Amino acid sequence: RATADNRLALTFALCVLAAMADGFDLQATGITAIAFSSELKLSTGDLSWIFAANSLGLFVGATFGGWLADRSGRRFVLIVSMFLFGVFSIVTALLTTGEFLAEIRFLTGVGLGAALANIIALVAECSEPARRSAQIMLITARHPLGGAIPGTIMTIFPALDWRIIFHVGGWWPLLLAVVMVRWLPESPAFLAEPPQKKDS
Repeated sequence: RATADNRLALTFALCVLAAMADGFDLQATGITAIAFSSELKLSTGDLSWIFAANSLGLFVGATFGGWLADRSGRRFVLIVSMFLFGVFSIVTALLTTGEFLAEIRFLTGVGLGAALANIIALVAECSEPARRSAQIMLITARHPLGGAIPGTIMTIFPALDWRIIFHVGGWWPLLLAVVMVRWLPESPAFLAEPPQKKDS
């Protein structure tokens, strides 16, 4: 019993941090849009494509991230997703032109969408039925909380370089993914599935 409770507590803690990182990066583009559009000389039309690409990436990630996790495991897909949006957030911070920004934010969105879908699924599958709804609500509440952080930072430090936001939004999930490789348990529901169902 103690071991099961410890596994749930560890899973929940890591997923809380992951949900906040996801929310942080999801809001980073909107919060810094004025600053980076000026520096990278982007038009209103360019920004529209960038936001659309980010949203499309979220849709693709959420759709196929769940499908892939049913076959490869929640843990594996979540860790890969964290690496994906972490890397492309850092790439965003390193850009000197806006030429490939829409494509980069699309790939970031794929990671964000797949990560959030599997964060919620992992918590749901690890929780006891009586506590499942409460655990899921707590996780989903942490997502907008993470999203509030970049705006708060830019409000307190208005002269801050916009690239710092993307560096934070990149290194946070990358470091967390490394921790997950060592400490994040796999979903018991996935481990209990017959092998043939996972491969189907």
